[in-house]
Amino acid sequence: MSPIEVPFRVEQLDRTPAFVYNLGEVKNRTTFLSEIKNKSNCKVFYSTKPLPLLRILEEMESLEGFSVSSLFEARLAQKACKNRKEIHFVSPGIRNDQWEDISTAASYLTFNSLEQFSYFESKLGKQSYGIRVNPEISFIEDPRYNPCREFSKLGVPISQINNKISTDSDFFKKIEGIHFHTNFESKDFSHLAETLSRLEIGLADQLKRFKWINLGGGYCFDESKDLSLFFGLIDELNHSYDFGEIIIEPGNFLVRDCGFLVSSVIDLFRRDGKYIAVLDTTVNHLPEVFEYQYEPDVWGDACSNKNEYILAGSSCLAGDVFGVYRFEDELALGSKVIFEKVGSYSLAKAHMFNGINLPDVYCLEEDTGLKRVKSFTLEHYMHYYGG
Repeated sequence: MSPIEVPFRVEQLDRTPAFVYNLGEVKNRTTFLSEIKNKSNCKVFYSTKPLPLLRILEEMESLEGFSVSSLFEARLAQKACKNRKEIHFVSPGIRNDQWEDISTAASYLTFNSLEQFSYFESKLGKQSYGIRVNPEISFIEDPRYNPCREFSKLGVPISQINNKISTDSDFFKKIEGIHFHTNFESKDFSHLAETLSRLEIGLADQLKRFKWINLGGGYCFDESKDLSLFFGLIDELNHSYDFGEIIIEPGNFLVRDCGFLVSSVIDLFRRDGKYIAVLDTTVNHLPEVFEYQYEPDVWGDACSNKNEYILAGSSCLAGDVFGVYRFEDELALGSKVIFEKVGSYSLAKAHMFNGINLPDVYCLEEDTGLKRVKSFTLEHYMHYYGG
């Protein structure tokens, strides 16, 4: 059986498919990070891209702010924090016609390239500006995730920063911070240690010119793991440099385990010796299943169970398949199938391919229980496509 219990009753849902987000889990994660923040004296921003749901952002009260990469994300963050929190903006693409709105919303604005900084330099205001660096050290084999891949668009290579400083020492006078984001679901902090070592070797004394450093996200903090290396690295940065602020930007860690996708079986049949259960959802509601071929966890699935099914989505895409799962009880028409730990990059990437409606969105409130916060209708579909 699944190692966790579903914290809600599916009978309380008006219909399926439905995304359900457990706000209690989000609160637990933010509380844990607040303790890390207090012990390390770091600033913690939530990176909104995994789940930019307003109700989730409102639950980040104990964090300093948000990390965003577009004007729309910035506007949503502003709405969530009512301008009481800080916003860090970094993006490979900044539209000239959005500059004023973006720069007004941002407390920190990190430029992705030297050219991007030069283009907007004459428009700089009172925000704190940084530069994203590419440490040129890779920890991720899949190039689709790897920000340090060959010909990467993300950040300025260390060598280019050194060359620019040596040829134009005034160039960085308006740059106060340095930012990198090189991890993805890092299980420990050895990669962070290697990255910082690369920066210290590559930039040497140039690091001392910066007032803040943003270590990015991708770190999977865990209460059961030894965090002494992380705290030691932060202490070393504080001791060796004059960083007034050290920032981390977790995203996936805060919301991954809070999310469920509840679906219903709408067809059952046998093909080539295997039972196939067609669900009223689709991999287009969990796009990374198709993009990266991972099999999401399903509540009740266990190798020891005897009833095996291929779980398939209801679109016309042949590859609309979640995987093979085994259940204690036989599935039937109307049986509920619950995907768990899908809080990250699900709703944020979900789409209406084949005209299949998006799931309703529910939040599990600690005091009032399940509350539907969003439904999608035919009108949304028609409006999107000009109907």
